[in-house]
Amino acid sequence: MESKLTESDTGFNLTYWDQGVNKYIHLKCINTRWVLRTKRLAERYGVAPCRLTEKPQQDRRVKVREAVQEAESVCWRKTATEKPALSVYSKAKQAIEKEPMYENSKGSGLLCEARCGMLRTRLLRARYTPNLDTTCPLCTLEDESMEHIVLH
Repeated sequence: MESKLTESDTGFNLTYWDQGVNKYIHLKCINTRWVLRTKRLAERYGVAPCRLTEKPQQDRRVKVREAVQEAESVCWRKTATEKPALSVYSKAKQAIEKEPMYENSKGSGLLCEARCGMLRTRLLRARYTPNLDTTCPLCTLEDESMEHIVLH
């Protein structure tokens, strides 16, 4: 952090006085908006604070990024497992990433409904319609349930 404060992209170095002011703000714990936001984010994501008095680490940026991604993944998994409609979806998906299957077509809409537990499958319709065949028309091996559509 201190190296970023001492050198800008133009090669202009901050004066000794500017460096002293920045270090003074940090050491005296003067709560600027930036300091408050940094503290809040460090607490939320469990990242150790960066001290100006310590020697800078080489791969700190990578470690912080990994810690934030891990914290977001844990929070996302917890939220997905708590919601009953997303139980099937959370079983099949383990990481936060873009889904290539969703492109606003009818098929991707049906897949989205199935993953969210809202798709009307043959197994569900058989509860209300007597003598309805529940076998999947594509594979003809298993019943057409939401788990079968999403996972197979």
